[in-house]
Amino acid sequence: MNILIYCNAFLPKQDGIVYRIKSFLDYLLDKSDYNVILISANPNSNDNYNRFKIYKIDSIFLPKGYNNSDRLDIYVSNVFNSDNLHDSFKQIIIEEKIDIIHI
Repeated sequence: MNILIYCNAFLPKQDGIVYRIKSFLDYLLDKSDYNVILISANPNSNDNYNRFKIYKIDSIFLPKGYNNSDRLDIYVSNVFNSDNLHDSFKQIIIEEKIDIIHI
């Protein structure tokens, strides 16, 4: 089964969402029936993690005034270029033969 997970960030960033996704991937590491493909909006995310692929998509950096946080590493999908974003997702879904999408 091929599972696609969309996330705003992945390692090396450290936060609750990244930790939860990493825990999920670690759990599936020895279960060869499952393959996970990550799509991350953060350009600083790792390119791969163990046997799992990570795709980076076009993103926008949120300046400090928008993110209510002292953290400077918050990115979101570039919805201003939604046609390109849609095409990128569609291509990954077809190429990787995705069965389940989790966002």
